[in-house]
Amino acid sequence: MSSLTTVEPDTGLRSHFHDELATVDSKLSELVEIVCREVADATEGLLRDDAQVSVEITSRQHLSDPLYEQVAHQVEVLMARQAPMASDLRYLLAAIRAVPELEQSAGLAAEIARRGGLGIAGALTPRSRALVTRSGDIVTAMWQELRRAWDKREPTAESLESARVELRDLHTSLTAEVASSGMPASVTMDMALIGRFYERLGDHAVNISDRLDALNAWSTGHAGAVPPARGS
Repeated sequence: MSSLTTVEPDTGLRSHFHDELATVDSKLSELVEIVCREVADATEGLLRDDAQVSVEITSRQHLSDPLYEQVAHQVEVLMARQAPMASDLRYLLAAIRAVPELEQSAGLAAEIARRGGLGIAGALTPRSRALVTRSGDIVTAMWQELRRAWDKREPTAESLESARVELRDLHTSLTAEVASSGMPASVTMDMALIGRFYERLGDHAVNISDRLDALNAWSTGHAGAVPPARGS
């Protein structure tokens, strides 16, 4: 009678695989940090009517753009070569879905900053300026919370969702204020876009957070599911 031979997994390959996951995670954390900083800078540049901020953000984007492609390529290679299962596959799917949202978010911040130096800030009513300031503060706080949650492996979708609700209300209020204030048509159009840009930045933060929360729920109790939180 023949016996079945048990093939033990190559622990060296698995260790290398999880090292690669840690590298992906580190790059994603860096991209979240970049978007967080650009969102804050974009609002400041817009309200200061400072065109230089747009130049600075564009320069930084040239340096960070390759990171998006690197992460996406690295995930694709890991999925093709390692055929990951269960928690590892969940992690890689969460990562590759986060990359385009991070890239789009950086682009939205750049679009807000690009409108600095066009004289928009000087045309704003006190109320519309306050609404823009509050929108920028909320979006910046959302991305800061997302960055913290990513590094600490903590759930955050619920708190970000409540911030998104306020952001939508602010967008509605800003649209009404701009429409009734008699601003020049060009400024009105730009403000409509800016309000929408902030709203989409909030949406992206929540979407990424939803994936992170789902990943954390899946990986609880599964050793090696994801790279450890920083500082652990």
